[in-house]
Amino acid sequence: MGYFVDHLVAATGAPTARDVTDVLADAVNVKDYGAKGNGIDNDGAAIQTALDVAYGPASAPNSNVGLNRLVVLPNGEYRIDQQLFLNHVAGARLRGMGQKQTRLRYVGPNSGLPGGGEAGPLTSLLTLRTVTYSEVAGITFDCTGSNAAVGVQLMNAPGINNDGTGIAWRDCGFIGAHTGANTGDGFLATGNGTGATGSEQLFEGCLFDGNDRGVIVSGYNVLNYTFLRCAFKNGIQGIGVPSGAINLVLGCWFENNSQIDVHVKQNECPTIIGGYSTSPNVCLIGPGAIMSFYHNPSSVGGIWNGLVGLDQDRAIIAIDGCLCGANSKLIGGPVDHIAYVRGTSFLNAAPIDCGFTTAVTISNASPAVIGWPSHGRVFKTGVAFKTTGALPTGLLPGVIYYIRSILNTNSFTVSATPNGAAINTSSDGSGTHSVSSNVRELI
Repeated sequence: MGYFVDHLVAATGAPTARDVTDVLADAVNVKDYGAKGNGIDNDGAAIQTALDVAYGPASAPNSNVGLNRLVVLPNGEYRIDQQLFLNHVAGARLRGMGQKQTRLRYVGPNSGLPGGGEAGPLTSLLTLRTVTYSEVAGITFDCTGSNAAVGVQLMNAPGINNDGTGIAWRDCGFIGAHTGANTGDGFLATGNGTGATGSEQLFEGCLFDGNDRGVIVSGYNVLNYTFLRCAFKNGIQGIGVPSGAINLVLGCWFENNSQIDVHVKQNECPTIIGGYSTSPNVCLIGPGAIMSFYHNPSSVGGIWNGLVGLDQDRAIIAIDGCLCGANSKLIGGPVDHIAYVRGTSFLNAAPIDCGFTTAVTISNASPAVIGWPSHGRVFKTGVAFKTTGALPTGLLPGVIYYIRSILNTNSFTVSATPNGAAINTSSDGSGTHSVSSNVRELI
């Protein structure tokens, strides 16, 4: 041991040689504190000790950011038999060797310690209390078959109204968070009060697999979440935003989420660009924009559903340059929820299924006259029709038509294109017809 204490080394080309023990102290390796990473021994206490050494214990975190050190988790599966905590740390860095190489697997009890979100104090594998401007990379947080209902949770440190602003999550996995109430979360941020409460989170190249809900963003000041090249698979919900806001979902893919890929409320307007979804239900519920996206659900589902609940005032969606498969539709939504569609191809012959709340009459005439009392619509407004029987020949259900001429306040004619000829009908049709002008196509 004395040899290493006295032996000086210098990096290639560096002018200063340092003691080997000084070099090794630049980072905290969890194996130096007893962690095995062999998938057999319990490593929770050893890893918590390493975190405390790098950043100070919960009772006395480092007040000087310069004292904080990188924590390294080498290849291996680490059995975590207790909740892990980081408390009141700025500039933390946790580095595994990759989500396929470094895994933390929870095997501990339901601790009853704070954490777990709206269902009460549930167990989370890792809880960050007021951790800011930090980075976590190359680690999988595995709750499969365990008592942990949450993989990673952001929450407030006692007496501090800020639960983790500015954290980058790169090449991480969040898997297997499940409860009997379907409230298991791979990643959970639950803000309270008026502080930053977990804002400015970046997820890059992360996997969310087998969780009830991949990510939950809940709190009016939990803002500015960005997802780059992430996958959300085999859950109930991919991203949920009961309150708060996500900004950008770029190049992400969604597979086999049984209910919703992305669900936003309040007045958030996320932008979803690139990527694809093959989930069997709804891609986006709520306001936002979807661009250059491929939506091909395995069963009939919506690329957008405007129906987000009574707390949502006027959900507006823009869909631009997307390709939508044979099972894809625009569905749901009250009358004042509007979708603007441009440059998008639907392989479904009747893609419009939203906002059909007003009964209309359609004449058998050349041109056909649509009777809609006090319609309040203008030239070139997009409309679609639905019926309990059959529409008059010449019109198809669930297709966008355009108001060609306003005859009076109660009637108009329609065309197949914004400047096309008025459509003629050649039969009376049957059943009750209804109209929607939720979808506006931009040419």
